[in-house]
Amino acid sequence: MTFRRLKYLCFFFLFIFALPTSAQKSVLIVDLEQRLSIEQSPEIIVKIYLDLAHLYTSIDKDLSLSYAEKALLLSKTTRSIDDKIDALKQIGKIELSKANYDVALEKFITALDINKEISNLPEVAKCEILIGEVYKKIGDNRRAKREFEKALEIGVKTKNTNITALANYSLGKHSQYIGETQNALKLITLSNDQVDEKEKPSLKAEICRSIGQLYISLGDVEEGITFLNSSLTFYVAVDSALYNGVSSNQAKINYEIAKAYERLDDNSNFVLYMEKSLVLSKKLALKNYIKKGYKNLAKAYELNKEYRKAYEFLQYYAAIKDVSEINFLESQLELTKKEQELALVQEKQDNEERIKNTWTIFFSLILLILLVFSGFLLYAYRQKTSINKELEEATLQSNKLRQDKEDFFAYTSHEIRTPLNAVVGLSQLMSETELSVKQKDYLSTIKNSANNILFLVNDILDLSKIEKGAIQLESVPFSILKIITDIKKSVSFKVTQKPVEIDVLIAENLPEILIGDPMRINQILLNLVDNAIKFTKEGSVNISISSTKTTNSNKIYFSIKDTGIGIEKEKLATIFDSYEQASSKTTRQYGGTGLGLAITKELVRLMGGEIQVKSTQGKGSEFSFTLDLKEGKKEDLPLQTANYENFSFENLSILLVDDNELNRIVLNEIIKNIKEEINVSFAEDGKVAVNMVEKENFDLILMDLQMPNMNGFEATKHIRTKLPGNKKNTPIIAMTAHVLDGVAQKCIDVGMNECLSKPIKTELLFNKIASILNLKQKELPPQNNLEASDTIEINKNVTNLSFLTKISKGDNKKMEKYISIYLQNVPIDLHQLNEALKNQDFKAISSLAHKIKGNASYLGVEEVLSQLVILEKMKHNAENTNEITNIVTRVNLIVEQSISELNNYIVELKKS
Repeated sequence: MTFRRLKYLCFFFLFIFALPTSAQKSVLIVDLEQRLSIEQSPEIIVKIYLDLAHLYTSIDKDLSLSYAEKALLLSKTTRSIDDKIDALKQIGKIELSKANYDVALEKFITALDINKEISNLPEVAKCEILIGEVYKKIGDNRRAKREFEKALEIGVKTKNTNITALANYSLGKHSQYIGETQNALKLITLSNDQVDEKEKPSLKAEICRSIGQLYISLGDVEEGITFLNSSLTFYVAVDSALYNGVSSNQAKINYEIAKAYERLDDNSNFVLYMEKSLVLSKKLALKNYIKKGYKNLAKAYELNKEYRKAYEFLQYYAAIKDVSEINFLESQLELTKKEQELALVQEKQDNEERIKNTWTIFFSLILLILLVFSGFLLYAYRQKTSINKELEEATLQSNKLRQDKEDFFAYTSHEIRTPLNAVVGLSQLMSETELSVKQKDYLSTIKNSANNILFLVNDILDLSKIEKGAIQLESVPFSILKIITDIKKSVSFKVTQKPVEIDVLIAENLPEILIGDPMRINQILLNLVDNAIKFTKEGSVNISISSTKTTNSNKIYFSIKDTGIGIEKEKLATIFDSYEQASSKTTRQYGGTGLGLAITKELVRLMGGEIQVKSTQGKGSEFSFTLDLKEGKKEDLPLQTANYENFSFENLSILLVDDNELNRIVLNEIIKNIKEEINVSFAEDGKVAVNMVEKENFDLILMDLQMPNMNGFEATKHIRTKLPGNKKNTPIIAMTAHVLDGVAQKCIDVGMNECLSKPIKTELLFNKIASILNLKQKELPPQNNLEASDTIEINKNVTNLSFLTKISKGDNKKMEKYISIYLQNVPIDLHQLNEALKNQDFKAISSLAHKIKGNASYLGVEEVLSQLVILEKMKHNAENTNEITNIVTRVNLIVEQSISELNNYIVELKKS
């Protein structure tokens, strides 16, 4: 074999051994680049760029840098902080390897600043270490050490042992770099004790390798070999997961172990580990280690007087290195030339025998291929089984996490709603007592705060339902006009304190009745209208609804437009994200959680629509969406529930079951305050309730669910299955602070008749009781007060005392007191209004109009309210003097008529 042929053969072997790893990496790169050409999502594209940057690190640094820079640019669009940091670190590492230290330092510092902004302390520590590596490369050892010490401080502060270990390892390598070997060994040994080998096996491997190298340099070769073997074990485990079982680290450590055994004159282990290193180096195309392997093995076999092998390895080495180091060995081979000539004769005979066995070998190869293929199929099957098992475990873990989340929501909701029930109930009871103005303000604040907490809990629960796909949409007939009317009434109080008009524009062709989910449509519109009012200081909020007829349905276009503060252009893309608001200033100034728009967007999507937003900062915003809704019939609308006040609750006996004493007291007071004729008994848990039902007869049971000894479900099941017929059919209404999906259905399944959520709404409770017990409506006696048709005809004029009658509960003394306050104050206010008009004091006109409006609304003088609202908003409009005069004239006429009517009513009231 000539030297040239041998050289080509060596290069061929290098190519063959290098092919598997390169081919694997190339296939992955080709696959990613093909995906890149068809992918549309920026979030996925930036991930592909980062993967390609990492893959090209050891192949083509320029390409790696190019992909990392593309990822960095695109991350500004996707707003992914993690991707931006990854890209910056990758660029820094490439520039560091290319000795572009300024650029590398700039990238690492930028990544550091971002991690500091988001308080990601572990990543801050890693960036400090990378910056330290740059300073170490440029020879600034003092700064390098300081950066490593900063990382160590973070690791200690956060009690992150892996960060602490990494920082100590970096400090140790720095000590080794500056020649402080003993200190380096101390620090790296400390990092070895700190690192979690399960979480960071690659770091553990590198630490063990460094300790082994340090021991060998200090002369303790055997201890060094022990640590190098530990490092090799960890790298085998890491490489089997990341590099299909092989990496350059294994080849290098086998070489280092071999050289260590050489120092101990242990030739057999030296050859063993050097051959392992050579095999791995060939497989990975590590040319430098292949040359070292050939050279060292040639030397070892020469010492063992195995000249043939030594000559063979030295030829390989020379072929790669292009040097002549074989003269001595050629002289040794002269002694064996004659033996080789005799062997040629024998070889000829052997060749004839080989020809005879060719077919046998051929069929053996086919059989071997089949066996290998079968083995591959078996391996693939086992891999598939293993992957399926991992997927099952991941699914179970995911389900557990979801269940834990649901349990947390259920528990939190229960713990919030239980005390909230008492707050709302006591607030309601307190509002029906005589209170001072300040006490009424305090009470109003308490009720509003309680409602805000309830809205927050409901928003979070809605979001949870949406995330797990548990929202069930209704498809029932409803009136969109009624929804808009109800919304306008419910938010009208929010615009009484600021110059904002709510305008409604409904197209004439809009069907009167539509089919859909009225509750969710109401929720969507109320969210949008409420937001519009919240962010509008003055101007208007316009609600517009129009319709376009299609073949099978109607396209209903909804628009809510305001003249408020508007939204910044860059925030429009994220305004529908959960917990997102336009800015932190918005949250501080206007409040809210940022859930409303996220829920609104998802509800619109579930109904088959898509919400749009247009906004100009400082001028206002417009939210719009379109829904496909079928037209319904008026006769299909659900019947209105009769008012509980029209039913007789006499001689009713109710058992109230609740472990919370305050809940029992509050609910009893609410019941007694509204219907004194109801008899209420109490039980503190399900067990007591069952015993009471066995001994006494009750018309109805109000049952809490979560109680000690025996909960509401268990108590209901016992009553329904183990008590006699006249008792087991006792109606049961559940009262629960649990509002997640499934609770209401579970109540029905166990035998309860209804399920009400806390805080209990009084009107709903009494309507449910009347419905379940089929109570008869009262025969209403002839009225002898204001509403009687044969006495005073106030309602046909400008006053309507129905609201006053309701809040005074028909108490004539209270009615007289309230009306007298009006008759005392309003004439004075009206006189001052006329004087302000003469003096053209428009600010005073606005203030007095507001004052009269409050009194007039209580006495039902509704005709004057719209005129007073106009006067309120014209305090700066001196140019509209004629219009203001006309309006004040109309106010005088209406108010004077109301005074006359109320004086007559007082006279009639005293007669009765």
